[in-house]
Amino acid sequence: MSSGALTKIAFIGTGLMGAPMTQRLLAAGYSMRVWNRTPPKLERLIAAGAVPARSPAEAASEADAVFICVTDGAAVEAVLFAGDGVASAAHPAPLLVDFSTIGPAATLRLAEPHRARDLPARGGAGSVAQGSCRVDRIVFAGPP
Repeated sequence: MSSGALTKIAFIGTGLMGAPMTQRLLAAGYSMRVWNRTPPKLERLIAAGAVPARSPAEAASEADAVFICVTDGAAVEAVLFAGDGVASAAHPAPLLVDFSTIGPAATLRLAEPHRARDLPARGGAGSVAQGSCRVDRIVFAGPP
């Protein structure tokens, strides 16, 4: 079982990168609520113990952290700010981590009202599955 303050994680975007990240977190004992715009991509994760959410907001509600790994800046903006996006969660998570490859300008624009910090990224889907990929950016959406 995992240790520390993060025990309930919402993972939004379970494609080539997000699915293996979620698998590793499940294997480490984290409670995972998952959402993907293509629901069949959740089946393997649900079988491994993840709980499906009907929307990004539902996934994020009551989570300790929200992890996002989607295709582009428009997708990040949609999962954050659309009508059923993370920002509309009843009890949003205090921590938002964006693994999407959208570049620093888009990240900073989306994180304008929040604190943002970029970190180096290395690796791809294979390194994620092996546990050797480094995080590319963290956005703190909680209070300063």
